[in-house]
Amino acid sequence: MFSPTRRKTVIAGLLMAGVPGVHAQGVSFSKKPITLVGPFPAGASTDVIARLYAAKLSKLLDTPVIVDNKPGASGMLAAGHVARAPADGHTLLVVSNTYLIAPFVYKNAGYDALTTFTPVTGLFTTPLTLAAKPDFPAKNLAEFVAMAKKEPGKYSYSTWGVGTSAHLQMELLKIRAGIDVLHVPYKNGPESSQAVMGGNVSVGFDTVFSMGARVRAGQLKSLVVFDKKRAPVLPEVQTNAEAGFPDIDQIGFCGIVAPGKMPKDILDKLAEASRQVVADPEYASRLSAIGAEALPLVLEPWGNFLRTETVKVKEVTVKAKISAD
Repeated sequence: MFSPTRRKTVIAGLLMAGVPGVHAQGVSFSKKPITLVGPFPAGASTDVIARLYAAKLSKLLDTPVIVDNKPGASGMLAAGHVARAPADGHTLLVVSNTYLIAPFVYKNAGYDALTTFTPVTGLFTTPLTLAAKPDFPAKNLAEFVAMAKKEPGKYSYSTWGVGTSAHLQMELLKIRAGIDVLHVPYKNGPESSQAVMGGNVSVGFDTVFSMGARVRAGQLKSLVVFDKKRAPVLPEVQTNAEAGFPDIDQIGFCGIVAPGKMPKDILDKLAEASRQVVADPEYASRLSAIGAEALPLVLEPWGNFLRTETVKVKEVTVKAKISAD
C-alpha cells in the first residue's frame, strides 16, 4: 500500500526509542525466530513500523523477531511466500492496502485476502493526501476539482503505481466529481513526489506519513487529507468532507496476517502480545508524531476491518475498470 520513505532520522528514532511500559503478562512462545515478511523495500512506512513492532514483540515473547523484505509484484511475492509457510506462528505477513487490491486488479494474484490468511493484528492507519507545487493555482481540493472540470484532460496526477491505494483514491474521486485527470504511475512514492516538485505532473498522491515532511518544509502544499478528521501533523489542511466530497476516503493501513488455519493457542499468544504493543500509549504517540495512528484491532475485529475495506476496493476497481494485467 505504502510508498518508501527513507528518512533516516525518523526511522532511527522509532527503532531506538522503544515502547516502554509494556509487559508480557504471562505470554510465552517458542524460541524459534519469528519472521515478519514485508512486501516493500526497507524504508517504506510499513517497514518502519514493522521493525518497531518486531522489536517490542520480541521482548514480550522473549523470542527473536526479524523483518525480511520481499518486495515486488505488488506484494504478491511476499504473500505467496507466507501462504506456503507452516501455520506455526513463525512466519507472518505485513499487509497494507495493496494486499486487498492485488486480487482485484491481477487475474492470478495467487491468494484471497479474506480466506487464505488468518488476521492477527492491525498496526496503524495513515490517510492519503493530494499535493501540488507551492505555486499551483488551486489552494484546496474544491478548487482543483473546479479547474479540472473547466479543462477536462489538462491535468495529471502521480502515484506509486497502478492498482495502489492512491490510484484507487483518485479514480473514486474522478467518478464522484465527474472529472478527467490523467494517471501517471511511478515506481515508488519518492519518485511520485519528485515528479510533482519537478512540474512533470500537476498533483501527486502519497500518505501523510510519507509526504507530510515535504509539506511542512514548504516543498509541496497539500490540497486535501482523505480522512474523517484533519491530520494532526497537517492541521491546516481540509479533509475531503470539508471540501465537499464526503465518503470517498480510503484510509491507508498496515497490519499483520498469518498463514491460514493457525492453531488457536499460537494465534491467541500472538494476538495478546500484539494487543499490548499496539495499544501502548507510547506506541500511539510515536505514530502520531509522523502522521499515523495506532490501529488496536486483533483477531476478529481486525478481520472485520479488512472485510470492510475490501468492499470499498471492489467498488472502485469494478467501476473504474482498473486492471494491472
